[in-house]
Amino acid sequence: MKKLVVVAILFAGLTQAANAQKGSILLYGNIDAGSNKDNNVSSTNSSFDFNPGVGYQFSNNWTAGLQLAIGSSKYDNGSGTVTKNSNFNVGPFLRYSKSLGDIFSVYGQLNVDYLSSKVQNTVSSITTSVTTSGVMAGIVPAISINVHKGLALNFNVGGLSYQTTKASGAKSVDKFVFNFGQQMGIGISKNFGGK
Repeated sequence: MKKLVVVAILFAGLTQAANAQKGSILLYGNIDAGSNKDNNVSSTNSSFDFNPGVGYQFSNNWTAGLQLAIGSSKYDNGSGTVTKNSNFNVGPFLRYSKSLGDIFSVYGQLNVDYLSSKVQNTVSSITTSVTTSGVMAGIVPAISINVHKGLALNFNVGGLSYQTTKASGAKSVDKFVFNFGQQMGIGISKNFGGK
């Protein structure tokens, strides 16, 4: 993984890049994945999320648009209990970008999403399901490496979010999530058009 990042940085350094401009359309997609295994208790935990988005850059620094998130996770405790989670999120985003030259830029993205998820628990061959819905607001800082004519590689390491969710017949659950440095996201974006 480290070699891939080094190659991408070297490639970006050798390529003349074009910064995003006012009036351009931004298309992006992030992939977040995680997996771990505890050999002491034979448990495994894995997750995968895909987050595409489209936005309009109404100034050289500000972009607004709509994003989508589709994800799944699975936890197996190694003793007959398996928990699967699938989720779907959709909502607007607002991004502020700051160029650090022709190649590098940093940005912060504020997301406000409608959440929908289904959790399925299987214990000793008996399966139960719970469906929840709610709202989330979060901010993710990231770095972008402009590769060629508005094409960029984006890297983030988590962020901060607040969400409130409710399952049918239950009370709402509110939580803050601070996963900065605990998660890694890699994405790609492309700006089209512009003045």
